[in-house]
Amino acid sequence: MRSRTVQLLLAGVVGCTSHSQAPSPRDAQARQTLLLTTHETAPGRHCQLVDPEFPLPDVATVIDTAAIPEYLHQAGMTRDTGYAVLSIRYDSAGQPTRERMIEYSVPDSLAESLRSVIASALLPRPAGSPLAARLRIELGPLPSYRIGKSEYCLPERIVENNAPNPGGLAVTMGPTARKSVTEYKYDVEVSPSGSVEDVRFLTDIDVQLAEDFRVEVKKQHWRPALDDGLPVTGHATTSLFLETRSRAMLLP
Repeated sequence: MRSRTVQLLLAGVVGCTSHSQAPSPRDAQARQTLLLTTHETAPGRHCQLVDPEFPLPDVATVIDTAAIPEYLHQAGMTRDTGYAVLSIRYDSAGQPTRERMIEYSVPDSLAESLRSVIASALLPRPAGSPLAARLRIELGPLPSYRIGKSEYCLPERIVENNAPNPGGLAVTMGPTARKSVTEYKYDVEVSPSGSVEDVRFLTDIDVQLAEDFRVEVKKQHWRPALDDGLPVTGHATTSLFLETRSRAMLLP
């Protein structure tokens, strides 16, 4: 009877869609130019720019700058100085769906009021114009505004210190004399809480082996994808290496 041993080992994540990398977190000037922030929103993570080739719109088409001073006055923030960086999102209908604080220097007691002011002043965009961007507002007698890029961090598997070294799926079948290694790519869907929701193979593989592998992968813990620091459902494409060893054919 043939014996089969299965050892589950994962290769490194190779990412979902190719994007330009984010500026080095040690390059504050580059981060303020593109991402409008001084500090990383995900220290130590592999992050990338969202839509790096997409031209950013003029800030006046995103926010009603003429109305902001009155909104600030109504919120009791007329004399305040400081800055705030917000993550903003528009859906395909051109409607704003997010205005979330990422970084700010105003007092904590004023942060929510400032977020509400920005939300009230966001302008609708033409239908079919989704947008992922960051908005920076500098407060003072005459507020100023900038639009910058957003940042997306891929899901990352958490490997325990005592866990086996990840690397491939080895299958041994009977007495060995020959071996071959095949790479299978698969997609892992990771929830905002870091649990594996689904494992989908992108290349053909034996049904039972795929199911055994899927069960093991769903036991893993991951760091979730981060959309401007917000945990979201994300996908990572990685590889399984299947090593088979089989009885050699003896020739006369």
